[in-house]
Amino acid sequence: MFVGTYIIPAIAQNTEKSQSTSKGSWLYVGGSGPGNYTRIQDAIDNASDGDTVFVFSGLYQEGGIVVKERKYITIIGEDKNTTIVDGGQKSWVFQIANIDSSGVSHIKISRFTIQNATVGVYIYNSDFNTINDNIIQNNVLGNLPQGIVIGFSNNNSIYGNVIRNNEYGIYVWRYPKNNKIEQNLIENNSYGIYLVGITENTVISKNTIINNFEYGVSIYYCYYTIVEKNNIYKNHRDAFFVVPLHHSNFFKYRAFWNENYWGSIQLQHKIIVGRLEITLPFYSPWHDYNLYLKWLNFDWHPAQEPYTIGGI
Repeated sequence: MFVGTYIIPAIAQNTEKSQSTSKGSWLYVGGSGPGNYTRIQDAIDNASDGDTVFVFSGLYQEGGIVVKERKYITIIGEDKNTTIVDGGQKSWVFQIANIDSSGVSHIKISRFTIQNATVGVYIYNSDFNTINDNIIQNNVLGNLPQGIVIGFSNNNSIYGNVIRNNEYGIYVWRYPKNNKIEQNLIENNSYGIYLVGITENTVISKNTIINNFEYGVSIYYCYYTIVEKNNIYKNHRDAFFVVPLHHSNFFKYRAFWNENYWGSIQLQHKIIVGRLEITLPFYSPWHDYNLYLKWLNFDWHPAQEPYTIGGI
């Protein structure tokens, strides 16, 4: 193991693209090798399906990176603490977008610090991607700044990341299905996790969601959301949800809260206060077509002590 650790980077420093293997080729960014790329975008543009883009430690002032019409590409940093991609106050740092009819990408982004843009990682119309073991921070610029955004995208996995100091930590919207948010540390954002716009079958599990200035977990108009075995506490408000009564699929707008730790011992169940939205058939100067009533949900089996979240 000792020999392997040092031989691989030594080879990487002096080659642009290694010999192909059954899992694809490796392209290198940074380092001292004369054939290595200097820009992450250039390496991605020259990668083929199954390739890996390896980025050596350093500061890369390179916002607006786009990965599109690609499948099975891994983009990996040498060390998440020292491989820093600074967005330079652009709209995003990484965007994963698949514009063909399949929407399937299989892109993995791992071991980076991703910062200083409106959006850290933007996944749009793209499925089966993985964002793992990154630090995503300080994305607070422009309108609606976010650490990670998932829109019109299914079966993505967000796990093992530190997501902090953004306006919205993770923002999921516009009909995505079957996305998983697991084993992340989500702290010091205005909103920790924010789901809106008929997301369906989202799983939020084994995260630590603390010290967010507005809400820890917010769920608006979403189908079948599972929130289980998380640490959710020390937020201004730990959890909130909205369900619309006027919609024909009212009973699909459900969130299942189970075995979360809420910062203190719960003798029975944990009450989660949200609201019921009723659309009125007439205009009211007090309610503007909508009437809002307090609505309750429950974590029937709250954990009595915090979970140890590994992999962060």
